[in-house]
Amino acid sequence: MRTLFSLPRRHPYLSVSLAAHAALLALLYHFGTYQIQQAELRQVDASHQLASHANMRKRVTDMERIKELMRQSMGEEQGAAAEEPRFDATSAPEDKKELLALAESLSKEIEAMGRQLKAEEYAKLTGAKQLEAPAPPEAPIPAPGDAAATADARIAALEKSARDVLSQRQRQLERQERGVPVNGGRSEGEGGHGAGGGRDGSGTAGAGTPGTGAGTGNGGGSGTGSGIGQRIAAFVNRDLPSRNHASGRYGGSGPELFDRGVGHMSAVSEAGMRKGAGRKLGAGGEFANRLFVNSWYIIGPFEGKHGRGMFATDSYPPERAVILDAAYDGKDGRVLRWRYVETPSYPLVPPDSAEDSVYYGYTELMFDEAQDLAAWIGADDDVQVWVNDQKVWAGGNVNKLWFFNQVYDTQNNFVPTYNLSEGKVPVRFRKGRNKLFFKLSNGPTRVFFSMVLTPL
Repeated sequence: MRTLFSLPRRHPYLSVSLAAHAALLALLYHFGTYQIQQAELRQVDASHQLASHANMRKRVTDMERIKELMRQSMGEEQGAAAEEPRFDATSAPEDKKELLALAESLSKEIEAMGRQLKAEEYAKLTGAKQLEAPAPPEAPIPAPGDAAATADARIAALEKSARDVLSQRQRQLERQERGVPVNGGRSEGEGGHGAGGGRDGSGTAGAGTPGTGAGTGNGGGSGTGSGIGQRIAAFVNRDLPSRNHASGRYGGSGPELFDRGVGHMSAVSEAGMRKGAGRKLGAGGEFANRLFVNSWYIIGPFEGKHGRGMFATDSYPPERAVILDAAYDGKDGRVLRWRYVETPSYPLVPPDSAEDSVYYGYTELMFDEAQDLAAWIGADDDVQVWVNDQKVWAGGNVNKLWFFNQVYDTQNNFVPTYNLSEGKVPVRFRKGRNKLFFKLSNGPTRVFFSMVLTPL
């Protein structure tokens, strides 16, 4: 009986040929697909390390800002300019040991200022002789392990301690000015999205009374806080939006993600409308009074959460640092990279749209002079937006089924008028470069993001 084992004896050249082809296929796999996969893994690992390092640099930068604010609050520096956004996330990083040494030095200076201020306040309250307050215990040192991870954890602990000192100083200033902690100035919200978002001098948000209909909801609190109090509040509350607004339920089958809410789309007159799209305003930019921000670096999809878990999705590396040449593990095991998207049509739909997914976007706007504009925001399903590291649109609420019903279930002109907007928020843009960043979460089916700028 002939068997496979008799082939080498009967057909020696065929056996050699099969073996050679098998070896060739193995080599092609090794130097082709396998090497590409290994290169991608190395790039993903390197990108995570860069993101971690950029996050350490950001923490140290925040500590530098805390030290500056503490000095200003003690009268050592007056009339300092507002914090400028940083654009050096992708520049050559300092050595981790250098960052840790700088963080240790900053921590000691900040703690010393905090102790001095406590001692001064105690002396004023009691009339006793001012004594040096005892030094607090140092921030806990992480257990031995990977040097980079240890440095990261140590810097994180030092930055938290520095923030605690600044928060104590903020409360001291409030006591000095008013004697008691400040409650937000009460303001009337306008519209279905309208919770008053005004801030008093110490940065406390006005409570506001929700209204009905579409409106801006940016009523102003009336506080009288000091300039340094305002600067400290702006830093401490950097991720606290200046207003509340609605977000809602997606229509269609499946689990209900949103509630109906109360609201309607604001009417937009086409008379005198000058539409534009781009990233530059002023000299050499768009001559428009309704500008669609259409050019973004986008990365995604990352794995999102199902159902209402969409509003509490995981944080991925782009939230910690925007590194445009980085690569990360994404949804379904794919390797993700930033892609530049300049969409010719409205609104912005991210590439590779997928359900239960998360996308990030980054861009920069150029202004020839500082100005205040209204940012009209809309998304399917939910979005958070930062301008110059300040969160201006929070997302996460569940009251905009009215929005989806009007967008998808009525005859309308929302697309040609750039008006897929849940609401608007006033935003201060600086002269020169301004950073914009969004996190877009999608549940079922469709996904889009709209940001349109108009005069206030």
